Amino acid sequence: MRFLKKRQITFFVLMIALVSIIFIPMLAGLASATEQKKGVVNENAPNGLNVRTGAGTTYDKLTYNGVNVKIGMGTEVIILDEVTVNNVNNPRWYEIEFTYENTKLQGFVSASYITITQMPDSGSTEDTTEEPGDVELSDEEFEVMLEEEGFPSSYKVYLRELHEKHPDWKFKALQTGLAWDVVVENEKSKQGRIRNTISCIRPISYRSTEALYDWATDTYYPYDGAGNNSWYAVSDDVLKYYLDPRNFLNETQIFQFESLAYSADTQTKEGVEAILSGSFMSNTEITYEGQTYLYSDAFMAAAEYSKVSPYHLASRVRQEVGASGSGSTSGTNSTYPGIYNFYNIGANDSATGGAVLNGLKWASDATGKASEYLLPWTSQYISIKGGSYYLGKNYINKGQYTLYLEKFDVEITNGLYAHQYMTNVEAPKSEATKMYSAYESYDMLDTPMTFVIPVYLNMPSKVCALPESTGSPNNWLKSLTLSNADLTPTFKANQVNEYDSIVEYDVKSLEISAATVNSNAKIEISGIQTGKNSVTQKVDLEVGINRIPIRVTAQNGDVREYVLTVVRKEVENISELFGDEFHFDQQNKVISGVLPDMTVGEFIEKLGMSTEYQPKIYRDNQEKKNSDNIATSDQLKVEVSGEEITYQIMIYGDVNGDGSINAIDLLAVRKEIMNPGTLTDLYKKAANVDKNEAGINAVDLLMIRKHILKEYTIEQ
Repeated sequence: MRFLKKRQITFFVLMIALVSIIFIPMLAGLASATEQKKGVVNENAPNGLNVRTGAGTTYDKLTYNGVNVKIGMGTEVIILDEVTVNNVNNPRWYEIEFTYENTKLQGFVSASYITITQMPDSGSTEDTTEEPGDVELSDEEFEVMLEEEGFPSSYKVYLRELHEKHPDWKFKALQTGLAWDVVVENEKSKQGRIRNTISCIRPISYRSTEALYDWATDTYYPYDGAGNNSWYAVSDDVLKYYLDPRNFLNETQIFQFESLAYSADTQTKEGVEAILSGSFMSNTEITYEGQTYLYSDAFMAAAEYSKVSPYHLASRVRQEVGASGSGSTSGTNSTYPGIYNFYNIGANDSATGGAVLNGLKWASDATGKASEYLLPWTSQYISIKGGSYYLGKNYINKGQYTLYLEKFDVEITNGLYAHQYMTNVEAPKSEATKMYSAYESYDMLDTPMTFVIPVYLNMPSKVCALPESTGSPNNWLKSLTLSNADLTPTFKANQVNEYDSIVEYDVKSLEISAATVNSNAKIEISGIQTGKNSVTQKVDLEVGINRIPIRVTAQNGDVREYVLTVVRKEVENISELFGDEFHFDQQNKVISGVLPDMTVGEFIEKLGMSTEYQPKIYRDNQEKKNSDNIATSDQLKVEVSGEEITYQIMIYGDVNGDGSINAIDLLAVRKEIMNPGTLTDLYKKAANVDKNEAGINAVDLLMIRKHILKEYTIEQ
């Protein structure tokens, strides 16, 4: 027989009682039932609820005596089964039995219209002295359970490790029926809708840049709080990490999936003190109606009153107000003196005041609120007790019965996404750690416990991870200017990443000055890494289009590329620099109209160009003499505005590049016709003596032949 560890005899009784572990509200089939699961049609169906013949709106409405069956709000039903369907808005359905016109009928309704009023007993009541070891699952039984629950493979590897450490722990899958991407989209931060926040003490890369952030000034605006107590919209990657249950299937963080219902047999004052240890509430007395209590007494009384776990209540308060307390717990606020709000209920930031002030206002007024809340909260004791009922009524007893479900509203019974107790995305993890510490302090980790773990459709194959970098993601330029040119459009620190500029021909270079919004970003211009966040760099310009990349690398490694396109004008009508003897193709920089057998000296003379431009003829990078013949593929080089400009020379009929038209050229044309591609582009153009768009053909061959025989002169 296996015996439990214990520090004192009272915990032996405690652990035995835990065999009948806390029931899990509003989740079908979590234990072998000895009673039926029951519910009532809730306020979501004020005009009555249609019953279907199957799970989903695609099924026909149930009829009785030829009339559609509709059951009214408050109608009691017995829940026979729970079904998950592939529907984003209504994934969970109940098969129910109910009485209609004195007749028992069965059908299907959406789970969102039913509030659970009775759960099956979680275990047998016949033998409360049974050893917990007797209800352990073997490894084989555990694998069957994982399969029956529908846990994905990516969950099982972690659950097996937990089962090996704690054989008495039970794991139940909450099949949400919700697609992962849909959940993320509804939980992510958007301008005007912040459902998840992160503390200012976390790395800046954990904050959202899609909401409450100004890229142009690198300013994050807090959603709540101020100074060292600021809370910011959380980034998508961090949200996914905390939303992914697989990240928390370990011995400590699993407690965010534990039931938050009250169990008098398993939850003790000593356990509450363990959670309060190190805080302003630890072993501290408070007074209520002339009686003295410890804070732990108040939490135990609150648990019995609200049916919410005192461990959860104590952990929640510590999470909300911190170990040292806050303006919500001091009772000394000048606007609301003597008012307390330990759970920060109603503490939402708004234009009319800060979160703490709004919470105290809520706690001071009972108008329109349930009498069970015991408002106004004029003492620590009554705030803890009355606030606990608010938690139970509005969250735990409405289907959000774990720390995870309180934070992420993915249990459809009470709607989806919007009904979330806190915005702090780390709250389930933080509170789970406190719960674990309390259980560990009193040797309670080996007692039977049940954990309800959400499962989503189409989850990522890999577990979502936190960002590796902790640096700023801002990779914007704050300024971009040119030394002697303007930008189009005018630079602004926004999402425009492409700019243009046009400069005159004589502008051979520009100085580009750029600075980043964030001082930790680095600039790179035209591939030159400066390692600086502010730089002025000279860039040489070619005639025509110059594309200059400017890359900004953020502190976290994210890169944004700006592209500056500078067009340097060509010399306007550059042919005017020459005489009218020849033809100039400015686009392709080709000169034609040169007669065969013309010498270099004759060509330069007829060029009619001032000597200041220093015209010279080159071939194969060697300057030709004045007595040499001009030939196809020679190059004319001139100096214009201090820059060398090159033109190629082309003589029609001079296909071999010797400056004459002869039999060798005739042979070269014949080869090109028989085997196209033997001539390069300029020589191919020289061979097309009839200037026909069809290219080289027999007509060109005939014209060259007649030119050689002096029967025809090729026009240049």
